[in-house]
Amino acid sequence: RYHWPGNVRELENIIERLVIVSSEDVLYAEQVQRIVYIDGSRHAIIDISEDGPGLKEAVRRYEKEIIEKSLKDYGSSYAAAKALKTNQSTIVRKAQSFGIPLRGRRRG
Repeated sequence: RYHWPGNVRELENIIERLVIVSSEDVLYAEQVQRIVYIDGSRHAIIDISEDGPGLKEAVRRYEKEIIEKSLKDYGSSYAAAKALKTNQSTIVRKAQSFGIPLRGRRRG
């Protein structure tokens, strides 16, 4: 049921991490959740390899994910900006650059 936002290489990395940290012959859902989720929030799975996205692209992907989640959780660019301790105009500008739709946006 988990929506996997990454690519196959990132999936390989998480499976490899599970095999390394597990002391059991069988992997259970709880072990996977501990690796993918920490304190109830999904942590970005970063592919660190020569074929990986590089620092700028990894930061861009993570920033997009944070803004999307904040807009969804808080319902407005103002509330998301407050939670992220930044300006509302920054949230709007970045959301637009990432192609994230802003709900209830007035046209005028």
